[in-house]
Amino acid sequence: MQQESTQHRWRQRGKAWLPVAAGSLAGVYFALAAWLNPLEVAADAPCGEPGVLLSALQGEVSPRTGDWVTVEAVVSADFTHEDGFGGFFLQQPAAEVAPDKTRSRGLFVYAPETQVVVGERLRLRGQVGQHHGMTQLSRIQIEGRCGEHGALTPVPVSLPLTEAQRHRLQGMVITLEPPITVTGNYSLGRFGTLKLADERLYIPTQLALPGQAAQRLAAANRERMLILDNGSRRQFPDPVPYPPEGLTAERTVRTGDQLEALTGVLDYRYDNWRLQPLSTPLFNTANPRPQAPPAPEAGQLRLAAFNVENYFNGNQGFPTPRGAISPRELARQEAKLSAVLRGLQAAAVGLVEVANDGYGADSSIASLAAMAGEDWAWATPETPRTGSDEITNGLIYDRRQLVALGPAFSPEHRAFMGGNRPPLGQWLRHRHSGVTVLVVVNHWKSKRCGNATGEQQDQNDGQACWNPLRLAAAEALIQWLGTLPEAAHSPVLLLGDLNAYAREEPLQRLAAAGFTNLLAEQQPPPHSYVFMGQSGTLDYALGNPPLLALLEQVQLWGINGDEPPLLDYRLGGKTREQRQQLFSDSPWRSSDHDPIWVDIRPN
Repeated sequence: MQQESTQHRWRQRGKAWLPVAAGSLAGVYFALAAWLNPLEVAADAPCGEPGVLLSALQGEVSPRTGDWVTVEAVVSADFTHEDGFGGFFLQQPAAEVAPDKTRSRGLFVYAPETQVVVGERLRLRGQVGQHHGMTQLSRIQIEGRCGEHGALTPVPVSLPLTEAQRHRLQGMVITLEPPITVTGNYSLGRFGTLKLADERLYIPTQLALPGQAAQRLAAANRERMLILDNGSRRQFPDPVPYPPEGLTAERTVRTGDQLEALTGVLDYRYDNWRLQPLSTPLFNTANPRPQAPPAPEAGQLRLAAFNVENYFNGNQGFPTPRGAISPRELARQEAKLSAVLRGLQAAAVGLVEVANDGYGADSSIASLAAMAGEDWAWATPETPRTGSDEITNGLIYDRRQLVALGPAFSPEHRAFMGGNRPPLGQWLRHRHSGVTVLVVVNHWKSKRCGNATGEQQDQNDGQACWNPLRLAAAEALIQWLGTLPEAAHSPVLLLGDLNAYAREEPLQRLAAAGFTNLLAEQQPPPHSYVFMGQSGTLDYALGNPPLLALLEQVQLWGINGDEPPLLDYRLGGKTREQRQQLFSDSPWRSSDHDPIWVDIRPN
């Protein structure tokens, strides 16, 4: 290892002589760091003597785990601050070691009580270990503060990065080059992090058939994704680190937004690869908030669907089984839902995740109808409740435009007696044209595994858990509609949250039965939900041939899936100031799903 050529002045602290680069302001900090940590500095300060290369300690698992080693390298990043990671990163400059593109030249040093300065050269001794998959040194003793090296040259990289490539760069300063796209913001509120990729990532089965094709796409997505961290282990940060100007109800970071080139340390922490930025990220609004749907044209009929994310109106007291847990939260939730229901400008809206509390004047479905407008009513079956779950499906409609023909109805089938909620069907007649449409609102079993057993477990084909149960719902729905003679020649519109992505088996089965996914041909691929940094459609409008003959347009209103959950109505996990700054009575993050609307022109 080469001795620094920089000339040094020497100051004594106890029995240790400390080098200070002449004429360097950083040198003053080096001396101060040593003064504050006298017990960590050995008296002889043997800078420049042979030591172990950092690359010799690196690998997917360090070959020197448990060993005590002496290293000398440059401080590349300091995270010893309050709420930091309790340590700092070292890196050996490329000019000082033989070229080796197979191992990293960086390393994390766990030393929570040690003060260091970025750019300082340190010689230290410590024990090699693994911490949650990351190689690190701990239990250190600083043997020498060896002067100022200055800034390290970042390694330019771009996504995708293979696992092997990431290991070669672990702990090193890199510059992530564009294109850089925000592909997930779910953890922005709790951990202050964003998921990045070279472009928006999609759930594999949104684009590929289940099985090997989906598995290949999942592997590619892993190589394309990287977490943008913030150098802190603090949860529920205030202020939220991104955007740097401050997150508010009006100023957001949406999935699909982009970043300029970004310099930081490539880190592996909490079971994920992360970039700890060393400069302020610069965001570009590449996916601005969309405008509200335009009003339907004269003669058009608009039908819509919306997952209201567990709306309970509090008619049985608080906390409710799901949704808002207090009157204050309920008021905030209702303000947002009202903005959506009115903003859709639809004649009927199929609703998912509504409290299954009946159909009376004080029911949750009645409250949703009132939010939509004073002329709105709700579909009412002959039974007091639909299904046995805490939530159910519902439908509200504008009586000025539509007439409900008879009561709402649902099939009695074992496929809808557990997990899948019973579909809710309602015949509606358009007052202007006299055309009758059958609208069926659906909500199938989610992909959460829970108590899944046997074939209902995840088969590693991309469809997650409970796929056979969702497929059974598709089969039962088709059989049931086949028992309705009028449905064969009338427009039928299937709406709702199917909890299956576009290329999965339940959607294939519906297509084979003649029900077309009305979003299928849209480009770029549509999405109504973002999960684990990947986008896809769970919410659908599907039509039979008579419905397709009337179809004019179909769109998702991207008000929720792309927005950070922190902007929702909830009060938990927010400071008093954030509860004000992050909330508005607007449609943004009114739910976790985007609504879908369909315009038809009845003849």
